Amino acid sequence: FPTRRSSDLVPLHIPCAHLTMEQRKMVELARALDTDPDLLILDEITQSLSQDTRQVIYRLKDRFKKENRAMIIISHDLDETLLISDTVTVLRDGVVVDTVERKNITEESLKQMEEHLQHAIDAARRGGITKDEVRETLDLLWEES
Repeated sequence: FPTRRSSDLVPLHIPCAHLTMEQRKMVELARALDTDPDLLILDEITQSLSQDTRQVIYRLKDRFKKENRAMIIISHDLDETLLISDTVTVLRDGVVVDTVERKNITEESLKQMEEHLQHAIDAARRGGITKDEVRETLDLLWEES
């Protein structure tokens, strides 16, 4: 998948303890790929990667898609999320706010989802409403936006 050789990304003669954080992340990725997974979950992997090395992840995502395999990339970077995702699931404090196809979402609508959830959480804390009532409130708020 990389256009460069893997030894360009990670020097193979250096012990892992002496590698940079970026190089360690690439070693972790190589270990995960060694199992030839149908589903690969990457949690905040791109945060410690340079733009060039992020491109390796993006090309890998494209390859997985072509091979009918799945990749879940967890990221707080909204710009990156909108750039590379087919589907976006927004979570707040472990609660799913919404799942939408990328083509139906903008950075502004992502921010609105987060705001709506925070309003519902605040209301729940003040009045002791149930999770179902929070979800109903979110549904109403989302329909209004």
